[in-house]
Amino acid sequence: MEKLDLIMDGFTDVEFGIESLLITLEALEELYDIERNKELKAFLNVTIRNLDSLRLDLRKNILELDDYMMVQDKE
Repeated sequence: MEKLDLIMDGFTDVEFGIESLLITLEALEELYDIERNKELKAFLNVTIRNLDSLRLDLRKNILELDDYMMVQDKE
């Protein structure tokens, strides 16, 4: 079970890293006048959507692993 806890900690660290990148990219989007640079705006939008999708997928997997660990603890 300790190994699963370590894996869960690793997933959680990745999730927080992704969230931090999302916040940074959104702040860059607000700081710079990207309306004039359509290529940069498109890049930021695609990158933010991809990171957000990864974050949601990771969160789903973390919750599934957490549920599995709770079932294993009861057995």
